[in-house]
Amino acid sequence: MSESEHQQENVESPVAPAEVSQKNLITAEELAKMLRISPATLYRQLKDGPPQKTSGGTSIDVRTIPDFYIGGRRFFNRSAVEKLLASA
Repeated sequence: MSESEHQQENVESPVAPAEVSQKNLITAEELAKMLRISPATLYRQLKDGPPQKTSGGTSIDVRTIPDFYIGGRRFFNRSAVEKLLASA
């Protein structure tokens, strides 16, 4: 085995296994409900970023929420969403 192959083998995944458990993943529709926006708005914000802040309001950048594709479906990290909402 070459040194580069050995190094690649020892590279850790950027996501801890506990964070990938099924109970910690939510769909885009579930995320939209948690954020109290429509799924269409969620997808638009994932593409374009959050709307500009308005006076007294806060904007959450949904692009910062870790996401995963499993079988072609997009899932988001529930605990990251909860932390983001708690800090908003």
